[in-house]
Amino acid sequence: MRSVAVATSLLLVVGCATELPSGNIFIVRGVVTGTVTASGAPVTVVTVIATAQYPSGGPPLVITDSTRPDNAGHYLVSLAVQNVPDASAPLDVKFRPDAGSGLPTRDTTGLHVLLTIVKPPPETTYVDMSLSP
Repeated sequence: MRSVAVATSLLLVVGCATELPSGNIFIVRGVVTGTVTASGAPVTVVTVIATAQYPSGGPPLVITDSTRPDNAGHYLVSLAVQNVPDASAPLDVKFRPDAGSGLPTRDTTGLHVLLTIVKPPPETTYVDMSLSP
């Protein structure tokens, strides 16, 4: 499942506001990374879903992406949206184990992710999760 929200604003913030000529497209990204374990062992049978709510002055833009951990249990989710200013966005991360794995689901709330045009982002949101029953 991959979904990217698109906005039409043409204002870019990198230290100070800068107007871009019309027709330019730019992308702001946020990075969420961490490790999934159960009883201290890496977990690979889980889908990690990160959802940011970009503050847009009205209803927030919802930006979602998902991934699966590697053999060491490490994951990285890159959230991206076009043509919006840099911002810190509220973030939820959901951990959905495969059916039959016997592992519980887990959700996080109260986190934030920096969405920025700067590469690599100067800030990463780390979420380590234990799925021990």
